This record gives sequence, C-alpha cells and structure tokens, in this order.
Amino acid sequence: MGKPFYLRICGVGGQGSVHLAGTLAAAAVREGISVSVIDRPRSAMRLGPITCDLCLGQEGFAPFIVPGEADAVLGQEPLDGVLNAAYYLKKGGTLVLQSEATPSIGEAVACGMDERRTAWKEKMLRWGCQVVEADASAITGTGRNYYMLGVFLRACPWFPISAAAVEEELAGQAKNLQCLREGMRAAV
Repeated sequence: MGKPFYLRICGVGGQGSVHLAGTLAAAAVREGISVSVIDRPRSAMRLGPITCDLCLGQEGFAPFIVPGEADAVLGQEPLDGVLNAAYYLKKGGTLVLQSEATPSIGEAVACGMDERRTAWKEKMLRWGCQVVEADASAITGTGRNYYMLGVFLRACPWFPISAAAVEEELAGQAKNLQCLREGMRAAV
C-alpha cells in the first residue's frame, strides 16, 4: 500500500458504527494492511453521537485522524456526517451520507431542520469533494450500515480494503452480507 488512507465513520449509538469499524479493521488485517482504529462515543447513551477513526497503511500507531486529513467520511446520520466532514475531510475527499434525516435534539426543539445540512454539503462540493447520498431507510439494524458501506465501496474504488475481504468477514452474517452487496449495486 502506498500512502495511508484515513476513514472516519460517524453515526449515533445503537446503529452499529463500532461493529462496522471492527469489520473493516478485520478485513484490513486479512489483506495485510496495517490498521489502527479507535471509537469515540461522545455520549454514553443510545442515540448519542459516535465516531470511529480508521487509519489504514500507516507506519506505527495512529489512533486519531487529524482535522482536514480524512480521505473519506462515512456518515450514518446526515447532520453528524456533514459536521464531521466539514472539520475532518480533506479537500477532494469523499463524503458518503445516509440521506434519511434523523432530527437532532436541537432540530426537534426548534421544529425545523438545521441549515448546516445543506450549507456544509455545498461547502464540501466547493472543496472538490465527492458527496454521495444514499437512502437506506428501508433497511433495519446493522444491515443499514453495511448497505452504506457497499455504497461507499462503489463510490470510493481507491479505498485500500477490497470488497472481497469485507465479504469474507461477513461470511457468517447473511443479512449484513446481502445489504453490503445491495449497496454495492446502488447507483452513486
């Protein structure tokens, strides 16, 4: 592998973001790619924000992605995804977002959508980033994450972990494997 690849996965507690990061880390090891991964729950309760940083192909241990250095952000929740991308994604990076909006607490109280959802997506486009949105709202459980990962793998073919290695890791998880494959067939 050439230069390191930095992926930030963000979502909310209970979605399976940590499970997804663990699957990717195991797939990286399967392919002989050095990997460090750290998850950071910013809230200990279910539905609280969580991020997982994966540093692939870097010499030594690199648990955190430096702001402005992420090659890609995979947002399981669109507002948190664009907020993370605005801070962590490098110019020209890839942002993959779940398109179904989960209202934040602030939005629920204000009875309106946060304008940053649109403004920061536009900012990413001005930076030359690829912004891909996919609707996985019909999928339940961790299958939703794997659908989004499939979309990500299709949108980011230079990602160093192959789809085949991820599929091998999911061999015993029929639903997640099916959702991954559906995401890889989705239009991006």
